[in-house]
Amino acid sequence: MQAVHLVLPDGTVLTGEQALPEVLRRLPGYRRAAALFRLPGARFLSRAIYRRFAAHRYALSAGIRHGKK
Repeated sequence: MQAVHLVLPDGTVLTGEQALPEVLRRLPGYRRAAALFRLPGARFLSRAIYRRFAAHRYALSAGIRHGKK
């Protein structure tokens, strides 16, 4: 319960800050934000961003269309 776990359709499991870009990519209205994680230095800030995301993960998960891309 301390970290978000995301299981992709191919069985890959992403946890914590590694899952954040993929979750954002799947949330309507946040897909462009996922691209920010490809920029240089993004990993440095990802922990801080992830902490905020994790604090609101249950509310955010309501916005995911399960089973759709």
